Amino acid sequence: MSTSRRSVTSEDQKNDVLAKIDHYTQHGFPEATRLHELIMQANPALYPRLWYGMPGYAKTKDSAVLCFFRKDTLISFGITESVDVASLAEENQSIFPSAWYITELKGSAEQAIRTVVAKATL
Repeated sequence: MSTSRRSVTSEDQKNDVLAKIDHYTQHGFPEATRLHELIMQANPALYPRLWYGMPGYAKTKDSAVLCFFRKDTLISFGITESVDVASLAEENQSIFPSAWYITELKGSAEQAIRTVVAKATL
């Protein structure tokens, strides 16, 4: 029997994301836990939920997802079209970054993720 979307709680959604992260961790993507931590540190008010099968993060349990991550060959971290990309742009910029490949999740990459999440989820 299917469950109404309205009856799904933010806690249910968070648990779905944590289960997905656990699955990732068990299948060669241990950085998933750290990515989740970085996103939540940057904005603890975010609501984690699955978005197209990936961990995604929104302002409310029912609002649009603003950022996400996944693992294919490389780790991808991105923002969605629901973000005001101008908040991430440099002056007079006509092309905006919206997704990044991560080859190593350390120092500068961690800080860049925190910065993007903080700006994108104001």
